[in-house]
Order: sequence, then C-alpha cells, then structure tokens
Amino acid sequence: AELGLQSLRASARAAGVAADADGLFRAWRAGQAAAAPILAEAGEALADLVRRLVVVFDPERVVLGGGVARHVPEWLALARAAADPHPLGPGLAGVMVEAAMADKEAGLLGAAWLAGRPTVGDPAPGPADGDSGPRDGPGAGPRR
Repeated sequence: AELGLQSLRASARAAGVAADADGLFRAWRAGQAAAAPILAEAGEALADLVRRLVVVFDPERVVLGGGVARHVPEWLALARAAADPHPLGPGLAGVMVEAAMADKEAGLLGAAWLAGRPTVGDPAPGPADGDSGPRDGPGAGPRR
C-alpha cells in the first residue's frame, strides 16, 4: 500500500473519483463507494508507516499534521492503534500519537525551532571563541 498525495490522486483517477485530496475526502464522507477502498488502503499504509517509525526510532510521540489529522480522524485512530501497544512487544510503553496543533504553519514552526538549536559538533559559544557575552542592551558595558 502506498501513502501520499500522488498515490491518492492516481488511485482516485483510476477509480473515477475526484482526483484532488479534498474531493476524494468529500466523496468518501458522502458514501461514494469507489472512494472507500482508496482511503482504507491509505489508512492502513499510514498505520504501517507509524508502526515502522516507532520500531526504528522509538520516539516518545508521533505528531501527524496536514490532511491526515484534518480530514480523517479515523486515520488518527489507526495510527494510535499501530503504536500502542508498542510494536516491539509487551513490557514497552506505547507511543503517543496525536494531531498537530499548528496546521499549515507546523513545518515553518518546526524549522524555526530547529534553526535555534545547536547542531552536533557545533561548539558552544564562549570565551574561547572571543565571545565575552552580551554586547548590547542594558548592562552590556563598553565594547572592547
């Protein structure tokens, strides 16, 4: 099974259903029979993806955004079932799966958060770098 907008569009066109994601979801909600197997297969692919991510990366939490969380709460339930109980077996805590709170801005907010974090191998700024602390603002003192 494949998951992704291109795959959904191709499957929808082949089934004679609206080829854009919103149209496909509307057709499904309206009970159009051709839309149901397409979205069921995509939901199973999402659950499989979450299961694999949990096995490989062992995260504390998985956050789903975009159309997945917005259009199909049933997929969120499938993703949660794939991660709790933990796919690696009993004795391991299940992984929390939740919908992103920052809809379209999620990627931008994540990038901004990452930009402010040091990367592996970046030395911490300090006196060794000639950085004697803040140079501007109250109490900064004279510049050298």
